[in-house]
Amino acid sequence: MTLSPRLLGVVCVLWGAPLLFAASVTFSDGAFNDSDWTATKIQDTTPNSGASFTAGQTASGGNPGSYRRTTHAYDVGAISVAHVRGGVAYDPQAQGPISAIDYSYDLMAQPNQAVTYYLLLVQNGTYYRSSTADNATDSAWRRFNHLGLAAGDFARVAGSGPSTPIFIGPAATPIQVGYVSANSAGAIDPGPHSRISGVDNWVVTIYSDLGGVTYADPTFLDQDWSGAKIADTPPGLGATFTAAQQSSGGNPDAFRRVLLNLGAGSVLVAHVRGGVTYNPLIRGPITSIDFSYDLSLRSAPGQPVVYYLLLVQGATYYSSVAADTASGPGWAHFSHTGLAAANFVRVAGLGPPIPSFDALAASIQLGYLTAGSSSSGTVTLDSGIDNWSVRIYPVPSLVLNPGSLALSYQTGGPTPAAQPVSVLSSGPPLNYAVTTSGESWLAVNPGSQTTPSVLNVSLNPAGLAPGNYMGSV
Repeated sequence: MTLSPRLLGVVCVLWGAPLLFAASVTFSDGAFNDSDWTATKIQDTTPNSGASFTAGQTASGGNPGSYRRTTHAYDVGAISVAHVRGGVAYDPQAQGPISAIDYSYDLMAQPNQAVTYYLLLVQNGTYYRSSTADNATDSAWRRFNHLGLAAGDFARVAGSGPSTPIFIGPAATPIQVGYVSANSAGAIDPGPHSRISGVDNWVVTIYSDLGGVTYADPTFLDQDWSGAKIADTPPGLGATFTAAQQSSGGNPDAFRRVLLNLGAGSVLVAHVRGGVTYNPLIRGPITSIDFSYDLSLRSAPGQPVVYYLLLVQGATYYSSVAADTASGPGWAHFSHTGLAAANFVRVAGLGPPIPSFDALAASIQLGYLTAGSSSSGTVTLDSGIDNWSVRIYPVPSLVLNPGSLALSYQTGGPTPAAQPVSVLSSGPPLNYAVTTSGESWLAVNPGSQTTPSVLNVSLNPAGLAPGNYMGSV
């Protein structure tokens, strides 16, 4: 006789204040010893799958020192190569469910030999690449970095596993990391082609942070940010701005300097962090947002610049009601916690008056706003921002491990021992009550608890005929 109770769901009630489970693991490589890496061709649509590649360490010419050089040789079609870092794996069962992944690397290519790179995850023999892609296009090293990737930001490119990797729950098996290099050619330019590229300073940070998702930038690389003037009052006065990274003078080191040039009137500039998007469909509806940054005024006293948190949703720009003023030459730290959708207002675009944090809401880009004004004459307002950080808290849910149980009982044998099931919250602690589907042979103790906690699932097979039984909790 086989008894198969299955944990399908738990009734829950939100309870308590935010509890942070901050943890992260970083994997990096700036040397690229050949013994540490393996490479496999995972896609080849060229005639007779005839594309080939080589990959290995080059001792000099990196950024700086050694780097990993890859050559693709191919005709019409596409080639993708998976490069896996040996000895590197993240185990969600031992190290915690994954809330987000950040990654970065430096890329270069021989002139006129563009090669596309992605982050690679390998889980249960299935290869997944990031939806974010970076093009190595010239011989100068260029830095790329991406923040806050969720499981839905990856897609299967080889293997028979699920369409996206599994970051949470009993099916979240160990994950290897690396990168993908790819090229393709169409019939207009069939080749043969040979493309040479390089990667250096590869870094992957995996977060097991059930209290929220953090996006942060302390370096402000120019390629990671874009700026747009979204208000200029009175219209037609031609206010301008510039914004760029400064390599020193920040808090500490690099920061982003913003110059606002305007006459009598005011100007509002939106600064958007590229590669940073929160998708409620993937990560869940938002319950609140925290943000912080360091600000400094570089122009004359009495010419302050005001900063706000920026959300962009559906081409509509929203500003936090909370505002901070850069008013002095030293660096000042500002932080705000617990912002709801009602703590933002529309400042440009045709969307609703406030952003939507609901489960079906559109994706949200993040950044900051700078605002300046002048009562007379032409002025240049000079300010700086450093250590920009935004933390988004999803509405919490229960996470069960394992998500199902299968128990067997032999007539006349001992009753199966009670099986433990851990219950976690994806955010603040949750109170929950436990009910079963009503079978007399299925019991769960205790009947109600607060996460994190453990349930004990037990069976009483007395009086049951041989067969399969299914129950739910």
